[in-house]
Amino acid sequence: MKLYLFVLFFLSLQIDLQAQDKTVNVELTGSASRKLSTRFIGIVGTTDEGIYILRLKSKGYSISGGGLGKKGELFLDKYDHESNLIKSKEIKDIPITIVSKAKDKSYEFFYQDEKEDIWLFYSDELKGENRLFRKRLNQETLDFEEPILVVDHLIMKKGLDRRSNYSIIQSKNKKKFAIYSFSGNTRSRESHAYVEVFDNRMNSEWVINATIPEFNKSGFESKFTNLKVAGYHKEDILLSNDGRLNILNQVFVEKSWDEYEHILYSFHKGISEPVIRYLKNSDKYFVDLSLAHHKNGSIKIVGFYSNEKGLDPIDGLFVQNLAPLSLAVKAEEYIPFSEEDKLNFYFGGREKASKKVLNKIEKGKGFDLPSYLTINSIYTLENNSVTLCSEYLNSFQSKGVTYFGFYSMQFINISESGEINWIEKYTKKQIDRRTLSGSVYEMFEDDVIYFVYNDLLNRDLLAGQINGNGESSSEVVLTSKKMGDLENFVIFPSNISKISDNQYMGVALRAFGQSLVKIEIE
Repeated sequence: MKLYLFVLFFLSLQIDLQAQDKTVNVELTGSASRKLSTRFIGIVGTTDEGIYILRLKSKGYSISGGGLGKKGELFLDKYDHESNLIKSKEIKDIPITIVSKAKDKSYEFFYQDEKEDIWLFYSDELKGENRLFRKRLNQETLDFEEPILVVDHLIMKKGLDRRSNYSIIQSKNKKKFAIYSFSGNTRSRESHAYVEVFDNRMNSEWVINATIPEFNKSGFESKFTNLKVAGYHKEDILLSNDGRLNILNQVFVEKSWDEYEHILYSFHKGISEPVIRYLKNSDKYFVDLSLAHHKNGSIKIVGFYSNEKGLDPIDGLFVQNLAPLSLAVKAEEYIPFSEEDKLNFYFGGREKASKKVLNKIEKGKGFDLPSYLTINSIYTLENNSVTLCSEYLNSFQSKGVTYFGFYSMQFINISESGEINWIEKYTKKQIDRRTLSGSVYEMFEDDVIYFVYNDLLNRDLLAGQINGNGESSSEVVLTSKKMGDLENFVIFPSNISKISDNQYMGVALRAFGQSLVKIEIE
């Protein structure tokens, strides 16, 4: 491990973590003070001239930058590549809504195009219409040019205002991006969908405006609860490299709040309405499902199922292959977990299981896998197998305080033919009053999954990896103990972004302090 420490308001630590033929370098640099009302959203652009970071200042009560005010003020900070702050400027006329809808303009997202121009997208309302605009950033002054109209929509019904409801996603190769918005409510049981796909030069390729069944978010959601910059990735929303937007939506079964089904919507060029496929429960019940795109264009749905209507315990894996345009089922399989699979999944092997559990299995009673987990991601490997990453999590109260727990991760590799190749458990335990400091940030390079996360109990920062054969390892890369160089900073995985091939950047925070995080895989 190589250690470099610099004083005068910034620290720098470089750690070499060997991963097959590659090294993960982690660096904290550019320490500065901050107010508790500040929350960093993420990096909105990088050029040869600098790094541009968007942050939010909450107007009202805030905890550790979480932001609980009614409205947030947005600021854009420009850093050089040595992490020195060059300029900071408030985006005065475009606030971000937190609790209530905007009265006028509302921030939506940023996007950086092929020419490295950085664009701010925002929406407003005028005479019964929602309008989405984009403005180009002057990267020297941090001012914006005159707005350009992207799209306008009639507000179909009272309460279906689209402000704070436009989102963006990029294809894996960054050659295309999609803007989408769904406006609906639980009473109507339908939503008005807008989807438009652009190339990375901002040219529109196709657009669909349609009414779709049952897409709703089961309650109010503001932009603050789902902050996005270009590159944000959710495994239930994927844009393929050829410009198909696939969305897997979870809906509760009517009159049943402990059972839900899934609907897959596929938007693509040449159709006026999306292709829709319903995934309904039978004698098996879906616990959590997620999407992956194969290199051949087909769609794979992977997740967990339970034999019980109450969705507990988990009994196995569901795998379904679909044709890319028609969504016709090409293959489908329910893969039950054996007792050995369960032991590997929950304990990390038979040798790590308790005697009580082993005795129960020997008596033929079996072991039940708890279902309080979520799927973080799915990765497609060069051999066309997929690795599913899941994580156990929950929340609880102690002495009137709510805590959030992020526990062990499970990696399951499934062959192209639908068989389990291996299961690997990675043990961790993160408990905090904040949700933003929990979980991990994942990176995928050359069939290896890398991840970094906070060990909140020991005040360490760890980096781990797992390769295509299920071999895993981890190492403490920064520590706060005994005046260590982490100095009680914690990373916020949602603030980290991929800025180029093998390079990632985000922000680490502590009370009244901030620092940039640089990660490089080489």
